[in-house]
Amino acid sequence: MAVTDNVSFSRFVELQCPAGRSDSQHAWHLYLLRLNLQRLCCSRNQFLAELRTRGIDATVMPPPLHLQASYAALGHQPESCPVATQEYAREISLPIYSRLTDDDVQRVIDSVESILKCFRAIPRLPR
Repeated sequence: MAVTDNVSFSRFVELQCPAGRSDSQHAWHLYLLRLNLQRLCCSRNQFLAELRTRGIDATVMPPPLHLQASYAALGHQPESCPVATQEYAREISLPIYSRLTDDDVQRVIDSVESILKCFRAIPRLPR
């Protein structure tokens, strides 16, 4: 499933696929796709809402530790861990589990591609 998703999604500059190491085998218990929001005219939440209207159960993972309520007493701000904050803001988790059929996987891929077409930022022409 993940390999199929990576092959399909790697064609799009608006997406960043999860990377695996060539010298190891990934368990793929999560499929975290990152949106290149500078190339889209939507937020992560709008993209998620569109997936859900198409029946795709995409989610957002819990926030990084420095943003979780349990750690609020430590006084961390989003700026405390800027990379974690930035990556979290553009990350979505697509369904990946053993009972997904090939048709289910293709429906997820088709839905993501369709949403990309709707929210692709129109390139600005030089003045």
